[in-house]
Amino acid sequence: MTSPASISLPSKFLVASCLAIALTMPQPAVAQDFFDWLQGPAPKAKEKEDTFRGDVPTPVERGALPELQSAPQGSDVSRGDDTGEPRPQGPDGQSYDDTGSSQQFDPLEARRARSDGGRSSAAPQQSRQAPPVARDQRYAPGTFESEQSVPVRANGDDSRDRRRAPPAEPRQGMMQDAGSPRGDGYERRRDAAPSTAPTAGPERRDALEAPPTDTAPRADANAAYDPWAHVSIADLEQTLSKIELPPHSPVIHGLWLELITSRSANTDPKFAAVRADALNRTGLTREASEALSQAGDVSADPIIATLAARTAIGAGQTDRGCDIARTLTSAVAAKMPQHLKGEVILIAGYCAAASDNKPAAGIAADLASENGLQDHAGPAALKAIAAGGKPAIERGKKVSLLDYRILQLAGAVDVSHAIAKASPALLAVLAKDPKADPTSRLAAAEAAAGLNAISADDLAAAYREGAGTRGQVELSDAVANAGQPGRRAELFVAAETERTPARKARIIRAFLDEARRAGFYWPALQLMARPSNELQPVPEIGWFAETAIEANLAGRDFGAVRRWANFATSQDHQGGIDLRHWLVLADIADPEARDRARNIAALEEMAQRGRLDAPLLHRIATVMDALDLAVPMPVWEAASRTEQPASGHLPDTGVLPKLQDAAKKRDFTQIVLLTMQTIGPNGADGAHLIALGDMIRALKRAGLDAEARRLALEALFPAWPRASNT
Repeated sequence: MTSPASISLPSKFLVASCLAIALTMPQPAVAQDFFDWLQGPAPKAKEKEDTFRGDVPTPVERGALPELQSAPQGSDVSRGDDTGEPRPQGPDGQSYDDTGSSQQFDPLEARRARSDGGRSSAAPQQSRQAPPVARDQRYAPGTFESEQSVPVRANGDDSRDRRRAPPAEPRQGMMQDAGSPRGDGYERRRDAAPSTAPTAGPERRDALEAPPTDTAPRADANAAYDPWAHVSIADLEQTLSKIELPPHSPVIHGLWLELITSRSANTDPKFAAVRADALNRTGLTREASEALSQAGDVSADPIIATLAARTAIGAGQTDRGCDIARTLTSAVAAKMPQHLKGEVILIAGYCAAASDNKPAAGIAADLASENGLQDHAGPAALKAIAAGGKPAIERGKKVSLLDYRILQLAGAVDVSHAIAKASPALLAVLAKDPKADPTSRLAAAEAAAGLNAISADDLAAAYREGAGTRGQVELSDAVANAGQPGRRAELFVAAETERTPARKARIIRAFLDEARRAGFYWPALQLMARPSNELQPVPEIGWFAETAIEANLAGRDFGAVRRWANFATSQDHQGGIDLRHWLVLADIADPEARDRARNIAALEEMAQRGRLDAPLLHRIATVMDALDLAVPMPVWEAASRTEQPASGHLPDTGVLPKLQDAAKKRDFTQIVLLTMQTIGPNGADGAHLIALGDMIRALKRAGLDAEARRLALEALFPAWPRASNT
């Protein structure tokens, strides 16, 4: 900008002339603009730094939405009706309001009508629009990110570049932790609970989030709603090929089962084949066979044909699978995606061996090994069959359901030493196969339950059938079958039938100890929920209180959790143990809890005494913030003094913004698929803090509050302090 003093003499005459003309003009704004030019640009007011990204102020901070700040709740302004902005479109093409509720069909209302027998179907729908207030001015480790606000590396990967921005200067109504040397950005509202007195009153709610409801959108909420109606088959096949099935999170697995088993009017053979393959990989072989029967002719698409052939053979339908496989020539296999090339060749080899074409089976075995299946048991078994020998499973080799069917061509198969390398689909088949070896069947059932390939009830059925001794069981670890599936089956049956409280408690604890060592502690806790409920809190078994709390958390009996925790607290003055911190976990997980701050003092005390390690502190802060719970100040302070964990699974670029959008639209199908991509292969405990927070927010925002709280429980439970280590 040129200053007036530096203007040359001729230019000054020109300026004076222009000034005279401007002053005589009737428009005062023109003269004012000219003076503004002479004085130079006015210093711009520094915009407040956004807490989350650190460089992009929110519309409310810029004053861009004054009508949004002043509009009364429920007015059209709060929904943007007067702004001329189009409503967001859902997957079915219908328009949604700001909360994502369809004007023509709302899954929440449909599920409510289904759950109460249609009594509320005629009731007028209540408005679910978000309160017309500004976006919550806080930073959270798991806050949703937009594609535009995420820094991208040179190679386009942003998954590991998401770091907390330095904390912004405190805003009105907020209180920043002064002891945050790393600038973690943890902030706390002025009305948050102090370290000694929890805040009473209603819980805080995110402004962009729909108010919590007592129901959740579901895939089969209404016969008119088809969750698969607007799903691209090609995108679905690509998405499922990247996801490990079944999901390791019990909560996400439950949502996945609800989606994949839902009814659909889609008659496309390709969709039926993709769905059947997904059911088969999940361990639902019977449902996969039913879905495959609706597929019809799938030979037009080689990828779909491969999935259909693999599903049919896995379900024991050899003729159907090989009929489909005949369309898969070597030329077709050469053009297949890399992850399916070996599968196509192995399927052809299986069909050749089944028809006693040993030379072709031997060639297929070599080709399958060269195309990515060298670490599977199938090619070696196929080669042994081609040579006229008896195949065996080499130690360390993976065993899929297709590999197992190849091994079965030569007779009975011993898979006892291959359970650890067996696929979930194979484990589910072995667990329910009455012809399988009893020991292998029990081992497969336990491994399948640990992977969510079968339910806890299926594991209980396998235990009851496989238990040898049904009398008194020895509780010593020196028994001959200690650590074996047969031993755990006996303990399970004894826990169900024992009537003496003291002995029953010891049996339950012995079973859980063995299950923990075997790697399926959560399903074991679910099995012990009912036997634990048969025991009453009495001083004689006071030591059992924490075990009962764990079992009832897994069984979602939060009333029993509180009974046992309060009982242990009452005994604390008499030499018992203080278990009040378990009440905090119950308050987080219980969707019906009324006052979630009443037990928070126990958590504050543990944080002040240093009894919560750094990863757990950050995880607690992330979970509570995602659920809109006021995080205790001692937890904020302790977490801000430690480095945020950078480990854990983060999804591919773009998945989290898509999850946010799906939650806003309440698109159940996309919410489930995107959450499965977000959570990763190790469940909620192995997810990155950003991913964990975004998943909980998405589920809660979509109306799936109970599932959001159960996911929070999964994330906190493994590292929650136990009496033995605190």
